[in-house]
Amino acid sequence: MKNYSILGLHWGLYQQRDPRAVLDCHTELTMLAAAGVIRPLISERLPLADVPDGLRRLADGATTGRIVFLP
Repeated sequence: MKNYSILGLHWGLYQQRDPRAVLDCHTELTMLAAAGVIRPLISERLPLADVPDGLRRLADGATTGRIVFLP
């Protein structure tokens, strides 16, 4: 696909100006994920004890992909 990637976007303005677009996009992305067409990058799986550190690194922009916290 010509080396494309999706990095993310800020939903805040969309939520204020066009909340229906947010709902439509969420529905479409959920459907694509359920079909296995797209897969979120999960870079780490951490125990619940590491939630404070994981959230701190997430806020600092020191993570790549998603962090999943496991019970």
